Amino acid sequence: MRNIVIYDFEVFRYDVLLGTLIVSEDKQEYFQTWNKEEMKKFYYEHINDLFVGHNNLTYDNGIYEAILNDKEDIHKISKSLVNGQFRKKYILDIQTYDVMKNYFSLKMSELSCGKKIHTSDVDFDIDRPLNEKEKLLTEDYNRDDLSQTLFNFLDTKASLLTRLDLINEFGLSKHAINFTEARIASMVLGAKQIEGIDKWYVKPEIYPQLQVKNKEILDFYLSEGFRQGKNIEVNICGCPHKLGAGGIHAALKKAYEPKVMYFDVSGYYNLVMINYDLLPRTLSPEGKELYIHMYHEQLRLKKIDPRKRSVYKTILLAVFGAMMNEYTDLYDPQRGSLVTMTGQMFLVDLLEKLENLGYVVQSNTDGVMFVPFNWNDKEKIWDIIRAWEERTGFVIKKEIKYNLYQRDVNNYVFSVEPNVLEHSENVETREDYVVCRGEAVGSYWVPIEHSTMGRLWEMKEPKVICNGIVDYLIYHIKPEDTVKNFMKDLRYFQYACKKLSYDYMTYEVTKEDGTIIKEDIPNINRAFALSSNNVGMIYKYKDRDGKLSRTKVACLPDSVFVYNEEILSNETVEKLVDKIDWQYYVNRIYERIQEFVSIPIIKDVRLW
Repeated sequence: MRNIVIYDFEVFRYDVLLGTLIVSEDKQEYFQTWNKEEMKKFYYEHINDLFVGHNNLTYDNGIYEAILNDKEDIHKISKSLVNGQFRKKYILDIQTYDVMKNYFSLKMSELSCGKKIHTSDVDFDIDRPLNEKEKLLTEDYNRDDLSQTLFNFLDTKASLLTRLDLINEFGLSKHAINFTEARIASMVLGAKQIEGIDKWYVKPEIYPQLQVKNKEILDFYLSEGFRQGKNIEVNICGCPHKLGAGGIHAALKKAYEPKVMYFDVSGYYNLVMINYDLLPRTLSPEGKELYIHMYHEQLRLKKIDPRKRSVYKTILLAVFGAMMNEYTDLYDPQRGSLVTMTGQMFLVDLLEKLENLGYVVQSNTDGVMFVPFNWNDKEKIWDIIRAWEERTGFVIKKEIKYNLYQRDVNNYVFSVEPNVLEHSENVETREDYVVCRGEAVGSYWVPIEHSTMGRLWEMKEPKVICNGIVDYLIYHIKPEDTVKNFMKDLRYFQYACKKLSYDYMTYEVTKEDGTIIKEDIPNINRAFALSSNNVGMIYKYKDRDGKLSRTKVACLPDSVFVYNEEILSNETVEKLVDKIDWQYYVNRIYERIQEFVSIPIIKDVRLW
C-alpha cells in the first residue's frame, strides 16, 4: 500500500522549506526540512508514493525539479513560476496529483471550512536569511497549508479514484492522473487533430426522423444563423423559447406549479452524435465504434458496476465539449455546433406534438417541464413521447415533480414527492426531498462540511440565504426560524471576499462622528453583516495607468466586519453573536424569496 505524501514548498530569498505530511494506513506524520540534501533524500525514499499538492503541477514540482538539479537561485525560479513566466506543467519521475485541478484556492477552502485563513507572517522577499523565530512561524504556516491540502484531497477523492480507474482501465501513463478529461478521451479514443478542420464545412441536415413544422425555426436552422452567434425567439407551447448556439432555453418567470410532468432526455448529446453521425471527424472508425460501445456498456453497468460506469461516462461526457476546443485532438467545431442545434430541433419536434395539450414551464438543453391543460390527458402525453422516442432513437426519463417554484430558466426548486411537508422537521434530511438549481438555491443540497463539493466560496451570498429561500418555498419555514436554526454554525453566514484582479483590498470603517479608519487586509477575507452604529465596508483598489480606482466588493450587506480567525468553536460563536446583524439575513431571505413568487414584503419580522 503506497503512502500519500502531501507536500508544499515555502521559498524565500535565502531559505527554502519543504513541508510534508505523510499519510499511511495507520498514522499521519509531518516532516519538514530547510536542508536541500534532505529534500533530495526524501524524494528518492518516497519515489513510489503518491505526492499530493495544491498547484504543485505549475509550482511545487518546478521547485522540486530545480532542487534535484542543483539550481542555485531557487527564489528567482519561484518568482518566475508565481508570475507565470514559465507556463508549463512540471512532470517528475514520481506520481504527483494536483488537488487544484478542481480549480479552487487553498485559502478560499480554508474560509469555506470555517478555519483560520492563515497568511504568512514572514515576507517571502525578506533580504536576509530567516532567523529561528521566522522559521518556526513559517513551519506553522506550512503545516496549516498541508492540513488544508489533505482535507481538500479527501473531499475530492472520488475524482482521484475515477482518474486511477481510467489509468488502469485503458493502460494510461501514471501522469494521466492530472490530464484533462478531454486529453484522456482523445488518448482513449485515438483522436488525431486535423489542421484546418474548422473550415471543413458540414451542412445542416433535415433528417428523415425529424418532423419540425415551424418555418421560422427551420429557416434559422438551415440558414445557419446559430453559427454566427445569432438567436431566435419563438413561442412554443405557451412559453417563449430562445434557440441558438448555446442551446434551447425557455422559462415562465416567477412561476409556481403544484405538479409538473418532467421529461429528461438521457445522454442527449451522446445519442445525437451516435445516431446522426456527428461524432468528431478526428476519430478513426475504430474510435467511433469504441465510443458507441462505451455508451451502451455504461447503460448495462448502471447497477452492476457503477464505478466502471463512471470511467466510461467520463470519456463520453468529455467529447462534446472538446469538439469546440481548438486545443484538443477532438476539435471539430463544424460538427460540434450541429450537435447542439440538432438536439434543439428534435426537442422542438417533440414540443410541437404537445402544442394543444398543455404549456411549457421550462425547457433547458435536454429537459422539459410541462403542465397539461387537463391532467386526464397524462397517458396521452406519455404515448406521444413514446412515439417520439421510437421515431428518433432518443430515450426520455418520464417523471412527475411537485411544488415547482421558478425564478427563470436557471433558478428553480421543486420537491420529488407530493407530501414533502412531512419532512420539514428534520433539518439533516430536508435536502433529500428537493431538487434545486441555480445561483439562488443551487447550494441547498451541498453539505456545509464539504467545502470543495459545491464550491461554496463561489456563492454570491452565504448559504443561510439559499437555505432560507428553499425552506420557505418548499417547507413553509419562516426565514427567521431558518436563521435561528443555524446561528451556532457561522459557516452559514460568512461572505467570501476576494481581491481577484485588483491590486489590494482595504477594510474601511466610518464612525458615527464621520471619522474613517482604513486597514489593509489580505487577498481573501471572511466577512459578516455588522450590527453597529459604525459602518464597515470592504473595498478593492486598482492602479490603472497611475489613476487609482476603488470598488466595493460585490453582494455585501451595507455594513460588514472582517473576521479571518476560525469560526468553528463555541467560544467564537459567543464572541461574535452580538456583533453579527442576524436581522439582515432574515430580511435578505425575504427579499430573495420574492424573486421566485410575489408575496407581500415583510419588513418588520424580528428575531426577538
